[in-house]
Amino acid sequence: MKTKILFLSAILLLSLGCDNNADLSEGDNAANTEVNENPDISLADTQWKLSGIFDVQNNSLKVLNPTDCEECYTINFDTDSTATGKSSSNLVLVDLFGKGKLIGIATEMGETGDGYLFCDAIGLVTSYSCNENELKFFYTENGKEYYLLYVKKENSVTPINITLYDKSPDIIQHYIQGKWQLIYGKGGLSANMIHPYDNHFVEFTSDGQYIYTSPVENYTATIQWDRVAGNLYYSGVDSTYIMAANPLPLLMGEIKNDTLVYLEYYVSDPVFYHCIKINNLKK
Repeated sequence: MKTKILFLSAILLLSLGCDNNADLSEGDNAANTEVNENPDISLADTQWKLSGIFDVQNNSLKVLNPTDCEECYTINFDTDSTATGKSSSNLVLVDLFGKGKLIGIATEMGETGDGYLFCDAIGLVTSYSCNENELKFFYTENGKEYYLLYVKKENSVTPINITLYDKSPDIIQHYIQGKWQLIYGKGGLSANMIHPYDNHFVEFTSDGQYIYTSPVENYTATIQWDRVAGNLYYSGVDSTYIMAANPLPLLMGEIKNDTLVYLEYYVSDPVFYHCIKINNLKK
C-alpha cells in the first residue's frame, strides 16, 4: 500500500463547469509526509476507471452517472505521478508528486449525470492510497469520510510511447497519420499553465495533407519536412525535422501514453499541444 498526503489548491466550480487554465506548479499547501509500503507498485502506463464514491460510515458505494460512458471518470497515468483523465465532460489533471500536489479539473464544459458531484469530491481530496488493483482518493465532507474508488483496467490496450523529435519523416508520418482532437496546451509564459481547447482538430492524411479545423479558423497545407540542425526544445540530437505549417512550423515531439505532443518551432515560450486520436476517444 502506498500513501501520500495531497493538499489541493481551491477548485472554483463555474456555473457550467469547473475551473479552467489550471496551473499545476503551485498549491496552497505542501505535502509533509510520504509512506510507501510497496515501492514496487508502478502507476506509469496504467489506466483506471472509477467504481464510485464509497461512504465509509454507511459502508456503501455510490455509482456515478452516466454509467454507459466508457471514457467518463477515467484516469490514465503517463508516469508514476502524473495523469490525465475525464470527469463526465471535462479534462482531469493529476500530479501526485508535483510542487502543488494538485488533482483537479482543467476545462469548463457543462457536466452531465453526477459530474458536478465528482467535481465537488475532487475539491475535497486530502490523500490517496493504491495497491495493484485499487486507487483511492480520500476526503471528508460534513464530518463524514469518503473516498473515490478507482479500479485498474486490466484489459486495456498497451499505449503507444515513442519520441518523434529524433525520427525521420517517414516514421513520424506513420505514427501521426489520422485525425486527432486537440485537448489542451501546456506552457507559454508559465511553463505549467493549462490552455483547454474545445472542438479543435488536426488531421494528417495519407496523401500528405495537414488539416486544421476549429471554431475560429481552418486551413489545409501540404506537409513538407525541413531538416534543421540541433533542436531548440529537446536535447541530445544533432538534427531534427520540422513540418512547414501556418503560421509557424511544427515540431512533432512525441506520443506519450497515446497522446500526441507537438509544438510550434522557433517560439521562445512554447506551448506543448496535447492531442488524442479520434478513434481512441471512442474506446
